Amino acid sequence: KKRGGGGGFHFTPRPPPPNYGNKDIPKGDVTCLEGMKFVITGVLDSLEREEMAILCSQHGGQVVGSVSGKVTHAIIGEEAGATKMAKIRSMNITMMT
Repeated sequence: KKRGGGGGFHFTPRPPPPNYGNKDIPKGDVTCLEGMKFVITGVLDSLEREEMAILCSQHGGQVVGSVSGKVTHAIIGEEAGATKMAKIRSMNITMMT
């Protein structure tokens, strides 16, 4: 995203994930992620981050936007931010790619 004129933001369109639509979507019980809190960062391989967030929620997980002590898992794609990754590592959060 880039800062735009007039105090707003201008979002440049991003290309879809590299393998978008080419992989099966995981299936599981609707409560299989219950009690887990996720943060999603970077470009995922086959899903948009928003789609991954919906899948996590549909299976009982909670998705948050920032790293905290309550996060149990980090879903990490390519080009993940260095600051967020450093925080994930320093807090020993389980990383999933």
